[in-house]
Amino acid sequence: MGKRHLKGTSRVAWLCSLLVVLGMTASGTLSSPANGATGAQSGAVSWARPYADRHDTSYNGLCLSFVFNAYSAAGISLRPWVTVPIGYNTYPADIWGHFNHGTTGGGTPPFGALVFWRPQNGDRTNSHVALSLGDGNLVSTSDGVANYTHYETMAAHSYAVYQGWWLPEGSGGDGGGAVGEGSIVSHNGFVYRIAGGAPIYVSNWGAIGGPQTATPLSDAQFAGLPQFPRDGTLLDGSAGRVYVVAGGAPLYLSTYDAIGGPRAGIRVDEAAIDNAGGGVPWDHLRPYPADGTLLDSSDGRVYIVAGGAPLYLSTYDVIGGPRPGVRVDGWDVANTSDPNAHLRPYPADGTFLNTSLGQVYRVAGGAPMPITTWDIFGGVQPYVTVDQWAVDHRSEAPAHLLATPVDGTSVMGLPSGRFWTFKAGLRSPGDPTSGAVAVDDAGLGIFAIRSTAMTSAPIRQPESKAEAKRKRHRARHHKKHRQRHHGKRKARHQR
Repeated sequence: MGKRHLKGTSRVAWLCSLLVVLGMTASGTLSSPANGATGAQSGAVSWARPYADRHDTSYNGLCLSFVFNAYSAAGISLRPWVTVPIGYNTYPADIWGHFNHGTTGGGTPPFGALVFWRPQNGDRTNSHVALSLGDGNLVSTSDGVANYTHYETMAAHSYAVYQGWWLPEGSGGDGGGAVGEGSIVSHNGFVYRIAGGAPIYVSNWGAIGGPQTATPLSDAQFAGLPQFPRDGTLLDGSAGRVYVVAGGAPLYLSTYDAIGGPRAGIRVDEAAIDNAGGGVPWDHLRPYPADGTLLDSSDGRVYIVAGGAPLYLSTYDVIGGPRPGVRVDGWDVANTSDPNAHLRPYPADGTFLNTSLGQVYRVAGGAPMPITTWDIFGGVQPYVTVDQWAVDHRSEAPAHLLATPVDGTSVMGLPSGRFWTFKAGLRSPGDPTSGAVAVDDAGLGIFAIRSTAMTSAPIRQPESKAEAKRKRHRARHHKKHRQRHHGKRKARHQR
């Protein structure tokens, strides 16, 4: 997995061939190119098969180089069709969704497509890309299935998160209907507009300028569309607001200057934005960006999303080196309480954070609570790699973390099973509740326990103006009395 370093093709030039070679698939059956496959698609697959046939190891850890060289051997350079810089530290997750040519989808990958995954924990350095043979079969370099180039199936790669496929040229007829940007399509009685490759629900024709002809899609065609729009897609909401998509979520754009100037967007129904994260048919926009989404904010800072909140990144080193993010408006980061921002002020309760120093935390009430062992949670859980800076500076605004949980936060310590409730930064025993966040007993030790004396102390009532005036009068009277008394004692002493 992993998989950077785009190598040249001179070392494998002798393999360059546009012949269609039939080989064995991962299931042991013959797999032919799909009808309508282009010469480049067939040539890329033909170049790749011999590596799998002989269990070659020369591309271990270089999956991105492998698929790029496959197309290069077929006479096509993919670099001009990728809209982000490519260097020695580029991984598959860095380029996914950043294409200006071809077709993307989210169902069964068509013959010749590049197929992308990311790991459960979002670590880009363990993202992966393989080459599709069609029908759910793949040629893959070393990954969790085998430590050499091999044949495998989509099902065998279920340990990672499938992001989608990219067919650099052609329409991908066997992977599910390719439709143009801005197209109107229908499926199961719902009407959608294609934006960033994904279907965005249209609840009424007036939102997009009036009735239009919709192209019906089959189940297979609809499943072949990406679930969420590509990063950077601009959505022109019917209410007059403009949004930029980041990690599947629409983030408000207060000015085009934040993204370098005006550019065209896709007119969509504002209701789809307001209902982001809902059930069908509202499930093609997220309410908050996906964990691990990198935001290049117009405020000059870079943030990584964890539990829906933007956590400041002081250096790219903590996430394995520079990688492209989504250019967004600093307004969203500064106004997380506004629903149009589609960002949380703090990570959602239960979010696991793994910092650049290897310390693990779980968020409860906006505060990160240390985790000393995964065992109490049944093993390693999905987490987001974040900058230790954010934890160490949790009270500073860019960190988007709190030093102590918000009042009313309920947690359950593990393994003790004891419940605690927080108020004013202190914890006190609480009643069992289903909404409590499970945390480490050892991590709770950094939060003081509210004493019985503190909880039972009488509450002082504010004094009235009249009482304050009487106190001042008594104080002046006592002062004059002490002065007269002191003067008499001094006179007697002198006599």
